[in-house]
Amino acid sequence: MKCIKIVFAGLLVFSLACDRQAARDDSPTEPAASEPAKDTGPAGAKPADAEPASPRAAACPGIDAVELSPDKSCTEMGCGDMFSLDVSLIDEAARTGAGDYVIKLDTGEEVAQCKGALPVTECSKNLECDRRELLSISSESCGPEAKSLALGGVSGSKLVDAFTLTISKDGAEVFNKKFDVTYGIAQPNGQGCGPVCCQGTAKPVTP
Repeated sequence: MKCIKIVFAGLLVFSLACDRQAARDDSPTEPAASEPAKDTGPAGAKPADAEPASPRAAACPGIDAVELSPDKSCTEMGCGDMFSLDVSLIDEAARTGAGDYVIKLDTGEEVAQCKGALPVTECSKNLECDRRELLSISSESCGPEAKSLALGGVSGSKLVDAFTLTISKDGAEVFNKKFDVTYGIAQPNGQGCGPVCCQGTAKPVTP
């Protein structure tokens, strides 16, 4: 601010006021207070409100990003999200022969079981399973001519990471083994065609 001093007594106060203003103008300016930085957590950490991945996306990363081609000609094979166990991995003595069976799958957090008599001589009376999304059992055959070979398939539609399978026959445990499940993306009609499913195969845990 530029001021002119005039020596008339009546304007002396004006001159002094200008001097005070000039002194204020020449004083260093204090920097503006900045807001404290927000703590975003460790580098790469997900926001606290981020939704966890679905079991399907966790088991098969990238499955939700698979692109389909609407103009592509596709066959119409179906599929579903599931895991399966090849029964050949079960000791033959534990899966063959007539008897009353109890088959139990235990993930450590959840348990499911199927029970009934094998072989299934009446197709309307297959093994009873209490949680088919976790454990479903099929027999190789049914009806009056059913063979004594008992188990035809072990599977579940819930995408579990690992489990212990036990089999009892006529009240005695005949099989107990741990399995890990490895999943992959399945497109039975080829790339660009639906459906897109997450499917896993159970393999025995090596001691």
